[in-house]
Amino acid sequence: MTELDNHTTSETAPGASATERFQAHAAARLRGETAEAARIASQFTEREQRMHMIFVQSLFAGVVIDALGTRPDPSDLAEVAKRLHDKHFQAETGTGTAFVALRAEAMIRSLFGEEFLLFEIPFGEQPGYMWAVMAELCGLDLTDDQLAEHFRTAAQLTRDGFDDLAEAIPEPITATFAATSASAAPDADADTDSDTDTEKGEIR
Repeated sequence: MTELDNHTTSETAPGASATERFQAHAAARLRGETAEAARIASQFTEREQRMHMIFVQSLFAGVVIDALGTRPDPSDLAEVAKRLHDKHFQAETGTGTAFVALRAEAMIRSLFGEEFLLFEIPFGEQPGYMWAVMAELCGLDLTDDQLAEHFRTAAQLTRDGFDDLAEAIPEPITATFAATSASAAPDADADTDSDTDTEKGEIR
């Protein structure tokens, strides 16, 4: 049994590897155990924080592809954005800025040939949006087996890179996405540009 198969809870043993602690942190985040997730994240070294960002990006890609496929239906994407807006509109991203559902949608679209959208989102806010999307797509009733499968996919993407994923994704469909995004857009006044310090991303 590999470490990917053996660690699907938020508990970590003394001497646990970085991967095991990343997985424990993810389990806590996705199950709404915010205090435990923060505790685990506070123990990451500076080097592990950089490694963790790669892990989160890979986990995010796997969860999104599993839930929405390699060519998301624009109506499904708009519905996800609307649910996120309804749930988080008054919340903060973790960096003191208001949650903007269209930025969460942009994080999803960045996986499908629209990487340029990442430049519209301060780096320090990107992990918060990825976690919000993953939590919405996974649901709080996420099982151990489902979580382990997400970890296996993340490990494969981290190991093999995104070349195979890129080949499976068609050309961007920006116009179609744009036509359906308006219905999920939050109030324009809520989208304020942040002067957030982006040198260190929020991972808790």
